[in-house]
Amino acid sequence: AAGIVLTRSTPVATFKVPSVLRLPVATARADLASHDVTVVVDRLVMSKTVPLGDITAQHPRPGHRLRDGARLHVLASAGPPPVQLPLVVGLPRSEAIAKLVDAGFTATAPASLAVYSQSVASGDTIAVYEGNAAGPTTAPFGAALAVQLSKGRPPVPVPNVVSLPGTNAEEMLQHAGFATVVVPAFSTSVHAGNVITTKPGPRLPLQPGSSITIYVSEGPPATIPSLGHLSLNAAENLLIQH
Repeated sequence: AAGIVLTRSTPVATFKVPSVLRLPVATARADLASHDVTVVVDRLVMSKTVPLGDITAQHPRPGHRLRDGARLHVLASAGPPPVQLPLVVGLPRSEAIAKLVDAGFTATAPASLAVYSQSVASGDTIAVYEGNAAGPTTAPFGAALAVQLSKGRPPVPVPNVVSLPGTNAEEMLQHAGFATVVVPAFSTSVHAGNVITTKPGPRLPLQPGSSITIYVSEGPPATIPSLGHLSLNAAENLLIQH
């Protein structure tokens, strides 16, 4: 009779699956290399909380037993989903930043990004940037956005109104966008009613809305002769003549 040979099968080594959630795929593969496990990325999924490339789900789950040389299937983050930007153009700085933060972004208003504008008031929003891209309609959730603010209207040179009649000077400066303050002053060289000078002076670049002081001549100051040696009647007559 043929003999019967009994053999003992070699047991398959297994191990308890660790959690690889929130780890980069490369890190998970390195951690499981000692068990000759292949980490398979089944697909990428958008995530607001898990960074790009990190693992969001795994199968088998942590704590299950897995044999050496098996496969561990995972889902990896494709990064945050795109989010619609709220409309903030024309809003003051604080309101614009608050709306962007409420929508899930981070936002700042760098002074270096501010520009002059003929149409947008100083301190209000001109545009929003994501990196170098201006005016995106969507951006990844949590993206860092930069708010471009207006510095107001660009500076213009102060018109030269020296020697002009005061009323004409006021009209010219106000037409250029400046506020005016008239101050009377004596002058021995400028005819009464005409402009002696302005402060700031002519041709100095100044932002519209700034105030210009106009010094208008009242003519030379009155002179009072010495009266101490005269009688009362003679003094009165001399003052009348002046």
